[in-house]
Amino acid sequence: MTILELTKQLVRIPSITSDQAQCKRALDMLAELFATDTFIIERFEHEGIHSLIVKNFDGQRADVCFNGHIDVVPPQTTEQREPTERDGLLYGRGAGDMKDGIALISLLMRDLCTQQTVTKKLLLMITADEEIWGKNGVEYLTTQWYGGDIILIPDGGNR
Repeated sequence: MTILELTKQLVRIPSITSDQAQCKRALDMLAELFATDTFIIERFEHEGIHSLIVKNFDGQRADVCFNGHIDVVPPQTTEQREPTERDGLLYGRGAGDMKDGIALISLLMRDLCTQQTVTKKLLLMITADEEIWGKNGVEYLTTQWYGGDIILIPDGGNR
């Protein structure tokens, strides 16, 4: 699977912050990428907000933490749910904030760890409430001591 293919699959899931069932659906799809003995998968629900942790070690503090959010703001039109490519760019709700970044860090984490030459502790943290300030997602997880020495957040925002 490519970053573009995974991004398109994620864009098709209307994971609006207020619809945590759809956010969980997107997180479940991502968890399937890691359904091997190589990874430890942990799921959280805090105050109704879903989060996903994937790691290649037993513990909470990683050398490198990849962080992102799967939630998006509501679309202005229903057409924004279908990913569309124009002039070399991908359009769709969440394509650039931040489903593309989620696809990138998810596939990077999976590929690095399946090479079996990785000596670093890697952690992937994906939350579903960044669009409403992340109190019950990333803030909650960091109070549980999840994180890393280096944290990479490929959040795009405006282009």
